[in-house]
Amino acid sequence: MDWREAIAKERMIREVCHSLQLPLYGFSIWTVPYLLNLGLSLKQIVNFTHIANAVSHAEIRGERFDVDGEISALLKHLDWCWSARSNVQQARMA
Repeated sequence: MDWREAIAKERMIREVCHSLQLPLYGFSIWTVPYLLNLGLSLKQIVNFTHIANAVSHAEIRGERFDVDGEISALLKHLDWCWSARSNVQQARMA
């Protein structure tokens, strides 16, 4: 990738509004069905992806982002934690 491609990618990340970019570091498109199979809902996956996108956008703009605070807020929803934990335990027992 040269500097022109990098600028185009940065612009695309900043300006695309109605789509989510997957984090891609250990979270590719194949992670979505895997997490769904473990019992996470699509809403939970999308909520996490919103946080990952906000981190990327803040980095591009040179802004600070409270990752720990956002993830803590996400995990405070009991449905998020309990569904993931119970399904992981079921998968381990199988």
